[in-house]
Amino acid sequence: MAIEQLPLFDEGSYSYRITIDGVGYRFDFRYCPRHDAWYVSVYNAAGEGLRVGMRCVVAWPFNAGDPAPLMPDGLFLFNRVDDAGEGLAPIGLVDFPDRVNLLRITGDDIPTPTPDEALIVRRVSP
Repeated sequence: MAIEQLPLFDEGSYSYRITIDGVGYRFDFRYCPRHDAWYVSVYNAAGEGLRVGMRCVVAWPFNAGDPAPLMPDGLFLFNRVDDAGEGLAPIGLVDFPDRVNLLRITGDDIPTPTPDEALIVRRVSP
């Protein structure tokens, strides 16, 4: 029922702890120069990986179809704030936090795909 923005920083690789719905999590962000891409991992309070090494991609929820029941509710996705004609271009080193943000979308705010969009997702999903 809400869209919440989670923090991103303009540091190299970093981690932070956050409480979501009363439960503690650790978000790790690692930049890979070889790929010119960011990767995110989410851990529970005990340090168990819930989603590990997910590439940060604009407009694609990194927990879509997530079987991990311990992930917080909702969809987590990266949104390009200032697209400057870049659209879905990869998230580079200088994009955090001014040009890209991390959103958690819950409840009625989660978009429902049209039948055509759902068909496309089924074709590309493993």
